[in-house]
Amino acid sequence: TAQPTSTPSPTRVPTPTVVPLEKKISTQEEIDRSRVLMLQSFDFWTGANPIAIEEIGDLGVQSSIIPLVELTRFVFEDHTIRALGDALEKLTGQDLSGADWDGWYRWLGQHPEVGLA
Repeated sequence: TAQPTSTPSPTRVPTPTVVPLEKKISTQEEIDRSRVLMLQSFDFWTGANPIAIEEIGDLGVQSSIIPLVELTRFVFEDHTIRALGDALEKLTGQDLSGADWDGWYRWLGQHPEVGLA
């Protein structure tokens, strides 16, 4: 006679909890200033501008996060990498290097709300 086979119970895989980025409301003046600074943050001939990048982080305008993440692909000087990492940390609370393009893109993938900033 055939014996009933037991079906193994599925194993639950814990999924990490991602806390959404707290939305910060910026003034129109802050938004306008961040746009100017984003234009000043990179020049094809001279490279990245760490002073503009630092001020972007200080302003706290979250719509600057995605362009700054894009900038991580084009920054090679140590002081500018630090400025970029610091600015992104101020905006996101995440402690990654300013040169960690892959890490920042993974972070963005976990935070779709950033595209709505």
